[in-house]
Amino acid sequence: ESWLEWLSGREAIVKQRESRFASEEQWGFRHDLVRQAAYSTLTEEDRQTGHRRAAEWLESVGENDAVALAQHWERGGADARAIPYWRRAAEQALDGNMYQAAIDYAEHGVRAGAKGEELGALQFLQAHASALASRMTQAERYALEALENLSPDGAMWYEAFQVIVTARGRQLGDLEPVREPAVQP
Repeated sequence: ESWLEWLSGREAIVKQRESRFASEEQWGFRHDLVRQAAYSTLTEEDRQTGHRRAAEWLESVGENDAVALAQHWERGGADARAIPYWRRAAEQALDGNMYQAAIDYAEHGVRAGAKGEELGALQFLQAHASALASRMTQAERYALEALENLSPDGAMWYEAFQVIVTARGRQLGDLEPVREPAVQP
């Protein structure tokens, strides 16, 4: 606390009136230039350590911002810890009809090294968001990639397959309704 008061007295940081976490005081840099200058004095190792500690602390107080958690884990050099948060961020963006953001967040998870079912889930989210944004060629491509990584025993595999069928149908245009063949007596 004495360091916080010292920095506050030198107008480097300021105590916020409200905190995002009820049981915690919240401090911030008085100006973004001060934050940037302070950050630039850290070594890469210290930055990574700081981001990992920030992510751990945010998890412990119940942070809901999946993007913030993913970014801290990623910047902390813990890509594997970031992947589930990138997935959650993509799901939240999709729920909010922010299709490009969902695609981008899922791509972060893919680049972070997701494998297997987790990779397939991220690819499916990209497929689903692309389909909802009426980008059918892109939706089909993502869905085909998802099928390679998802288990055919899971519901998401079938949902990815459905995206492919829908995408191909829309790319072909209006299809005649399927009719039952006439039964001959």
